[in-house]
This record gives sequence, structure tokens and C-alpha cells, in this order.
Amino acid sequence: MNRRSDIYRIRRFNEYYTNLFKNKDFLLCLPSSFNEREWGFIPIKRQTIGNMWRHLSFQSLEEIESFFLKNTPLHLYYSSAYYEHPDIKKMDEKGWKGADLIFDIDMDIKNDSDYRKMLLLAKDEVVKLYDILRGDFGLNDIQIVFSGGRGYHIHVRDKSVLGLKSRERREIIDYLSASSLDIDNILKRREVVGGTYGAEKGYYYEMVDSSWGERVWSRVTDFLDEIINMTEDDAIKKIRELKIGKRDSFVKDLSRKDALEIYQMLKGSNIVELMRRDRKITTDKFTKNLMRRVVENELNMLPLNKINTDEPVTTDIKRLIRLPGSLHGGTSLQVKPVDNIDDFDPLNDAIVFSEEYKKIISKVDIDISMKDNTYNIKKGENNAPEFVCLFLICRGLAYLEDDR
Repeated sequence: MNRRSDIYRIRRFNEYYTNLFKNKDFLLCLPSSFNEREWGFIPIKRQTIGNMWRHLSFQSLEEIESFFLKNTPLHLYYSSAYYEHPDIKKMDEKGWKGADLIFDIDMDIKNDSDYRKMLLLAKDEVVKLYDILRGDFGLNDIQIVFSGGRGYHIHVRDKSVLGLKSRERREIIDYLSASSLDIDNILKRREVVGGTYGAEKGYYYEMVDSSWGERVWSRVTDFLDEIINMTEDDAIKKIRELKIGKRDSFVKDLSRKDALEIYQMLKGSNIVELMRRDRKITTDKFTKNLMRRVVENELNMLPLNKINTDEPVTTDIKRLIRLPGSLHGGTSLQVKPVDNIDDFDPLNDAIVFSEEYKKIISKVDIDISMKDNTYNIKKGENNAPEFVCLFLICRGLAYLEDDR
């Protein structure tokens, strides 16, 4: 970044924070018991690696305002933990009292043109995680925050989680990722008594009564229903991909004839209806291996085990996390609290800078979708709204023409 770009960014960030402390909505973003938190920041004038100031403590809003108006932050953080002495530098002397439960949902992108796609993927995963935290854990005090960068943070402040240590928080991650979940956690083998339920092999499978059992069972029935409603050729192709054997072992290549037999069995039965109604399935011919293979397939497609959840963030009980309302120094976007995740668009709702056009020199060709418009930025000189210019400058993709 050249000198003119650096000065311009410093001035605009400083103006943002000057106005921020006059905003009543921002005051509502401040974390609970902020006087018990450790604060840290990277000054905008010293944005090189290793220049974080931390172990700061503030006892009033006036102290926070006064400090950060004199020390404009490039990145601004506070601790998830509550301390008796947050300003003491030795961590074991701070007097840890508890910590919010934090989840960091980030997605990777191959290039900057995929930025919007990346944020949409992150949003989908946040919805899944939020639903599980509420439904499976019964947690209510949950705040979703756009990180300003590659995803979202989820802050959980229910009293029930504040005292959890790293080990217990890792167990939550294990549950969410279903890392220890296997087929036997989903399917319960039941012996048939007196030929009940029409099973020919002497037993049937029943769904395990649990949140994950319900979740996977629902996915399995949807999967089988999808096959039933496919054309014969598409269904056969899909079934052959499962590599189902007639016996206990699976096979590398299922014949078209056997796949057709499975399809016809599914098509001519009420198997999906019975699964949804009774949470049971008979073990007849291919059915045993069909169910086990489909469940195994679905276990690899569970909501969270593909998510880029940063485990160290969740298990670290002394973590610094971005302050809602602050700016992300790598994008110029606001670290934005989200009231309605379904309607939230970070490349519209987290933009804080003006639409005034500026001249920038871009290092790359890139298309950027922001504020319901797509800006075709070409390598070299461009005119674009300020919010686009600052986004590119902060990402190191553009600069202002130096007038020296």
C-alpha cells in the first residue's frame, strides 16, 4: 500500500470511529460486562504482524471512547472470557471467571471473484449451526455476527455454558461435527417376535430416538424418495454409485440388473411411507445393505462435518474475538450484528462507506458484487464508489495514485 492510500484509509477509519461512539446502536453492541473483558487491537498506523496491543481494560464507555479516538484501530477485539483482573499481562493471574461460547465459521475461496459465493456458503452453515444449538442444546442467548471477512461468529452467552472448560467445549464440537457418530448410533437392530412387521430375515431396523437419529433418518428417507421419483436410468446410476452387495459385504461394482431390482423393490413398495410413519424398515433381500450404505453415505453429508469451523476458537476459553460494530481492517466492512440471518446480505448490509466515486489503480481484473451492483474492475485505472475502492485497498488489490 502506498503512502497516499495509507493516509486515506487512516483518515476514513478515524472518521468512522469518531461517529461510531455517537451511535446508540453501537453502544448496544458492546459485550456484556465489558469492564471484565480483556481488550486488544492492532493500530492502523502499525498494521504489521506482531503489533497487537492487548491486556487493556476499560471501566466506562467514556474510557473506551477516549482511548480509541486517540488510537484508531485497524482491527479491534475483546475477550470471550470474563476476568477479575483483565489488565494483568500474565494470563494465569487474570482470575478467569468464565467465557462466552464462540464459534467461528469461515469459508475458503480460490480467488476474490468468489467472495460473494463464499459468504453465501458460510451463511448456509451458520443457519444449520444456529438451529442445532437451539434445538439440540436448548440454548437461547445466541448472537450471530458477520465477521467482516470470510464468514460469521456466533456468540453464546447462556449461563449454562459460561463455566465450561476447553475439554467440554471440544465435546460440543465433536457432537456438532458428528465425529464419533456411526451407523449403530442411527440404526437399532430389533429382533422380530412372531413374524411382526413383515420382516423376512428375523429382524428389522428402527431409528434411534435422538436428534442425530432423527436428522439422518430424515435425510435417508428423502434420499430413497428421490430415487423412487427418478427415471429408471437415473435411479439405476444413483443406486450403482452406492455399491450395494447382496450379502453383508459391499461390492465395488453393482450390476445394472441388481440395481434395477433394488429400484423396482423401492418403486413397488411403501418403504418410505413406513419409514416416515413407524421409524422402522424391514430387512428383506437388499434392504439391509441398502440402508447401511445409504446411512453411511448420509453420515458423510451431515450438516456440519464439512463446515470450516475453527475448533481452536471454540475451545479457547481466553480467546480474543472481533468487536461487533468495529471495522475489519482487511476489507473495510463492518463487523455486523445480524438480527435476521435469512435477510442479511453482508455485501450490502455491512458496507459503511460512501458511494462517492474515486479513482483507483487496480492490480487485478476482478468483478465485485456490492450494493446490488456488479463492478467490473480492470487492471489499471478505474473509477468506483468509495466502498469498492476501500474494499480493494484493504485487500491489497488496489491503491490510490500517489501524488508525490
